[in-house]
Amino acid sequence: MLLSEFIAFEILTLSASRFGTSALAAQSVASTIATLSFQVPFGVSVAISTRIANYIGAHDLESARIANKVAYMLAVIIGITNFCLLIGGRSIIANGFTNDQRVIAIAVKVLTVLGINQLYDCANVLFAGCLRGQGRQKLGSSLNLIAYYVIAIPLALILAFKLDLGLIGLWYGLGFGILLLAISEAWFVFHSDWSEIAESSSKRNQE
Repeated sequence: MLLSEFIAFEILTLSASRFGTSALAAQSVASTIATLSFQVPFGVSVAISTRIANYIGAHDLESARIANKVAYMLAVIIGITNFCLLIGGRSIIANGFTNDQRVIAIAVKVLTVLGINQLYDCANVLFAGCLRGQGRQKLGSSLNLIAYYVIAIPLALILAFKLDLGLIGLWYGLGFGILLLAISEAWFVFHSDWSEIAESSSKRNQE
């Protein structure tokens, strides 16, 4: 799951080099902040996946359901927090990286999109943790591959190069793919069949 996302961001950075040094510098700013913003939801997702997996292994499905619900609430809280920090501090962040006004102007626009993306990317990260904890890594990996390489990257390249939106087009495309990924993961997490999950876990333990 993680590899799909990281490679997608690297593709964006390589593509950004086609728009000149200012755009590439702004992309570096955005990528750095995106990586930092990722750390909190990812750390929480690891904790959530561990808790859910432990509860399933102990056949405590009610506690596993509660851990799932905690993930929903944390996704909202962390997403809104990251959104507020990035939107409110985007100019300060950009100025902290460079004095080049052209780079700052581009970075502020990209950080705005990145901030909006946080509202659903945090949910995406936490729901991925739920799927890992439930032992449904294959499902999560498949959703990530489709979201990033069938939808996000092609759309980003079309918006950036065919429709001449430039760097911001790359982020629009990526954001749309992440939104669809968050929605699809949410659907599978909300409709979890806990009896089947527990049975699959027991079979894996016997193997």
